[in-house]
Amino acid sequence: LLTLYITSKTKTTASPMLSYLIITLILQVTYFHTSLSFNTSHEDTFNSIFQWQPYSPAFEIPSRLPKPVLIIFYGEKCFASSRFKKELVNSPAVIELSDNFTMVKIERGQDPGVGRYRKNGLYYPRVYFISSTGVLLQGINGPDAEYKFYFGTADELLVAMKEVLELNQQHQEIFV
Repeated sequence: LLTLYITSKTKTTASPMLSYLIITLILQVTYFHTSLSFNTSHEDTFNSIFQWQPYSPAFEIPSRLPKPVLIIFYGEKCFASSRFKKELVNSPAVIELSDNFTMVKIERGQDPGVGRYRKNGLYYPRVYFISSTGVLLQGINGPDAEYKFYFGTADELLVAMKEVLELNQQHQEIFV
């Protein structure tokens, strides 16, 4: 139908080629748009499956917190954040281990304004850990040296979560 319309409007010998190019362009734009669409089912699951708490500056006051804190900075319409959230909701191990953390999510634009969470840039998603004594654990990083707080997969996050729990346990044993 589109080819007929274009052919009727253009009376040149290049019209079949022009029609082909326009159809190809439309198909590519449609494919690109649908590949960036966000699956709301995993978004809803991400919001409901974890026990999210609001950010509080009290997390960083040296005291005894009931659990270490895991903070995820994400962009709502960020492809990497969407993919990461989908990974998390499909990982039974991350879901189970999350019960050992105070889980905090901070959407782009809702940043608490704390400079310590911006030292390595404002890419998304970023994940930070705070120990149960209120210390920001800057040595718990993702696999990318340039984007230290970027975790792209559930497995990468799982390794870090286990490391935080191990450090937390060692610290509790020392100060009991």
